[in-house]
Amino acid sequence: MMKKVICIMGPTASGKTSLSISLAKHLNAEIINGDSVQIYQELNIGSAKITKDEMQNVPHHLLSVATLNHPYTVFDFQKDVRNLIPE
Repeated sequence: MMKKVICIMGPTASGKTSLSISLAKHLNAEIINGDSVQIYQELNIGSAKITKDEMQNVPHHLLSVATLNHPYTVFDFQKDVRNLIPE
């Protein structure tokens, strides 16, 4: 059986974060970040990165996992996401 993944896309400040939190709570799900800027630890200003309080105890993945000194490629992202989604 193929696992279902919900993707939420849209511009900054369009309500994606609050929607994702509500859905995750309702579905007992976790959130995987897909923002190419929020992956990096050093890029907090201007990225609208979620805070611990805003997470509301919903598990979040792939936030601040890379540094600017080590490139994080699409291949890295795909590999990490596949490891997060159970078969």
